[in-house]
Amino acid sequence: MEEYLKAMIGRIDTSIIAKITKVYSNGFVDVEPVAEYKEVNLPPILYVPMCQIGNRNINIKLNFKDGDIVPLLICSRDISGYITKETSIVNTNKRHNLTNAIALPILISTDLTAVDIPENIEINGDVILNGDLTVNGNTEITGKLKVGSIESGPIKAESIDTDSGVSKGGTPYIHP
Repeated sequence: MEEYLKAMIGRIDTSIIAKITKVYSNGFVDVEPVAEYKEVNLPPILYVPMCQIGNRNINIKLNFKDGDIVPLLICSRDISGYITKETSIVNTNKRHNLTNAIALPILISTDLTAVDIPENIEINGDVILNGDLTVNGNTEITGKLKVGSIESGPIKAESIDTDSGVSKGGTPYIHP
């Protein structure tokens, strides 16, 4: 009996690694397990919620793609009521079921070559910031800067282009 219990407990998945096969615009993904326990072939798991880093007010949404490898946690109880925001029965037969999976927003690298880990944070893609940004230190911008208005202390310029033929109130002047 003890051997039977050990064998059964050993087959309860609590976390697995999976490859994303489809990404939905609402934060869910379809996945295919890539790590299998013994000879058990695990089926694809559809419509898995992808967790996000943050809370209700602040969060960072990461853009995962088909083929990315991520860890999954298999919840011990039915989470369908939580996902659908409906009342659900607590004690169902969906305990330790693969449909109770949640995906963690952590990319598991499958690259066997050395990974260059920068000492800076690097973001490839557009960044939308809603709120204030405080920078203590220098800022370098290599592209265009579009500004609604500027408040500034003293300005030091290395060179200033001037336009001629400009007039103010009918009086011609050279505008820096």
